[in-house]
Amino acid sequence: MVDPCQAPQCTACLLSDVNVQLPELYHKFCGGKRHFIMRSTPQLESIFSQLWHVPEHIRTGYYKVKLLELLLFLSCLEPEMSQWEEHGCTAAQRMLAREVIAYVDVHRGEHLTAAKLAAALHASPEQLRRSVKQVYGKSLYQCVRAYKMRLAAKLLRETERTVSDIAGEFGYDNSSKFACAFQSILGIPPGEYRVSGPPSGTPLLILE
Repeated sequence: MVDPCQAPQCTACLLSDVNVQLPELYHKFCGGKRHFIMRSTPQLESIFSQLWHVPEHIRTGYYKVKLLELLLFLSCLEPEMSQWEEHGCTAAQRMLAREVIAYVDVHRGEHLTAAKLAAALHASPEQLRRSVKQVYGKSLYQCVRAYKMRLAAKLLRETERTVSDIAGEFGYDNSSKFACAFQSILGIPPGEYRVSGPPSGTPLLILE
């Protein structure tokens, strides 16, 4: 998030060769009635993937540089490039998608099918699938599994519980199956993740 009221009016004071006018960016992308939506590109993924492993003593300066890189990239885009018609979603879809994630959070140890989720949330399976896909850009199955694995990753980082114990909490009675699911989302096995954290370039899926 960028707060235009607190951010400098221009960026040349941070880096003389980068002159991005934040008020202009704000009016270009946030001045109309619709949001600007664009799916990730390799260039954007590169900008964000490098933020994971930064030495603490250079973190502030490094983040400023990366933010300038992102703003410079945005300055080259035009509102007409928005993929709103393709990827926009309604308030009802957003609410239903968030209800799915909230339900998964509480029932993380259960095997959750579209039919079961739909019955619990009083929606049709197809409506539920469409809402999740439209909001998060992933299938229902992908979102449920990714959310569970990222919750598991948080437990690995913040607790000393065993991998098998955490696997059981998420409905896996077989640690090997849990490890395969975990690696498919985080890129490395649970034990290695606990020691080294996420590998550089791990795709970020934020569900909220």
